[in-house]
Amino acid sequence: MAHTLRAILMLGAAAGLGATLSGCGPDDGAQTQSKQAIADVEWPLSAYGIDAPADTDALPPLPDAEPMAPAAPVARAASSNVSYANAPRYYDESYYRDEDGPDRYDQSADDGGGDPYALIALAGVLGGVLGSAPPDYGFGYEGAQPWAWETGDHYRRYAEPIDGGYRYYYYAPRQERPFLVRDPYYSYGYRGDRIAYIYDRDGRVIDRRRAERQRLVGDRYRTRGYDLYRASQRERRFGVSAPLWAQRRGEVAREQARWDRVRQERRGWRDWDRRHDDVVAARWTQERAARRFASDRFDTWRKTDYRGEAPRFYREAARDRQLRKAALAQRETLRRQQALRAEQRRMHERRQEQRIAVAARHDPPRFMGVDGRPFTRPDDARREQQRREQAHRAQIAREQQRRDGAARQQREVQAHRDDVRRQAAARSEQARSQQVRRAQQQKARQAQLVRAQATRKQQQQAQRQRTAQEARRAQQVRAEQARARQASTQQARQRQQQAERARVRQASTEQARQRREAASARQQQARAVQQRRASQARQAQQKQAQVQQARQRQQQQAQRAQARQAQAKQSQARQAQARQAQARQAQAHQAQQRQAQARQRAQRRDAGADARRRVAAREHR
Repeated sequence: MAHTLRAILMLGAAAGLGATLSGCGPDDGAQTQSKQAIADVEWPLSAYGIDAPADTDALPPLPDAEPMAPAAPVARAASSNVSYANAPRYYDESYYRDEDGPDRYDQSADDGGGDPYALIALAGVLGGVLGSAPPDYGFGYEGAQPWAWETGDHYRRYAEPIDGGYRYYYYAPRQERPFLVRDPYYSYGYRGDRIAYIYDRDGRVIDRRRAERQRLVGDRYRTRGYDLYRASQRERRFGVSAPLWAQRRGEVAREQARWDRVRQERRGWRDWDRRHDDVVAARWTQERAARRFASDRFDTWRKTDYRGEAPRFYREAARDRQLRKAALAQRETLRRQQALRAEQRRMHERRQEQRIAVAARHDPPRFMGVDGRPFTRPDDARREQQRREQAHRAQIAREQQRRDGAARQQREVQAHRDDVRRQAAARSEQARSQQVRRAQQQKARQAQLVRAQATRKQQQQAQRQRTAQEARRAQQVRAEQARARQASTQQARQRQQQAERARVRQASTEQARQRREAASARQQQARAVQQRRASQARQAQQKQAQVQQARQRQQQQAQRAQARQAQAKQSQARQAQARQAQARQAQAHQAQQRQAQARQRAQRRDAGADARRRVAAREHR
């Protein structure tokens, strides 16, 4: 059933370029108008169960990939299940053997269930979008290493190496089985679990009655495609070798170029591209730009001989301003073109409805129903016109089928006549061959007698030669045994000499090691002595500093004691003078006492300040 692809061409911003692209886009009114203009566009593969993603308001996000390996591939452990061998081709004897069973062609494919070129055309477009971009990752499966590309909206392509090229598997999102498989000779398109179409190397659809052998292979390919998908989800993914990709990318590009070439030769393929190019191109606008960026970035890295860290192609693409601008410009151009075509279609439909309505009003007899009564509404006239057009198309289709059937019948008659002529020629040739064989047999019997006599003589001579040869062989055996014994003795001496040299080397190595250890021990001991001496010197310096500090403290204490004694003597003298003058000047004495007490306080303050300054000076030193 058909699903509409609403606004897949309008697109909004992709996940990788979201904020920037949205900020640079047109205004909301233009976007709304464009969405309404193409709301009825259908995804072209809906008839094959390949539907558009649910999120149709935005472009798919940018793809992601494992970093490539800058070195050439090397042998891996058996447990890794990865090698660079070829996968089986499936062109064995069973490929050429007829097999009884149900018809493997999907009958609905021939009954209008889908465009015959839809599957191969979509795969061709997907291959063109991927272009020459490196594979996103590799994985191991049954001794081979398939390569994988996965778009931002989860379309996949696997490339499996086989003799003569690659086998490609194309998958739709959320599908475990491929919708198309391509080998160097044929392409196989699938609808559900059955083969819908088989295409030859030049893109021609093979007649379903003549494709039994290819259908057997197509069934195997679909099963292997399922196994490959499961392996890609289960096995470890790893980056593809950059030198290996540089070596083989040309072969992948040539296969895609062949598809591009034969597309121009097949009218049905060209028509499909013309009808659906806008939808598909808009869907993968950003994907195509990102893949082209990755291809150019790989070329730049390759020119530097893969020096430095492997580039992360699509993370760099998300930061590239020019890429974002180009994707936005192309998206906007496609949006306007599609909106214009959608508007033209609606205008054409409105004009047709108007013509039918006008004709129904002015010329009623021209718009009579099958019952002979005139229509009363333009819709009835339009429906009748549509029924007549459908009947005309059906008549054309029947006529085409009749012509095709006559052509097929003529081809079959001609083929039957060719078979009859070939059979008559074969019988005549067989009769001549029998006569020749009988003559040859008679000559052979006559010659057999001559050969028998010659054979007996040859046997006798051969017996003599065998006896002589056996004698020579016996002599050669004895000589070889003698040489073997001599070689064995010489090998034993060589092994003994090698063992002696190994012991000498081992002893020399041991002595060198011991000397190195002794030298290292001496160096460590010398470092320890130097460290002890340095520690002792530091301790002596510290002790000397402590002694000097103690001497300074003693001197300061002695100075303070002398100052106190001098102060005491002065106080006694003043007291004596005071007692003598007490009687004369009591008031003056009291004043002097107050002055003396004030001076004592000031001196004590000065002495305390001096003591603090000396302590600070010691701490500073």
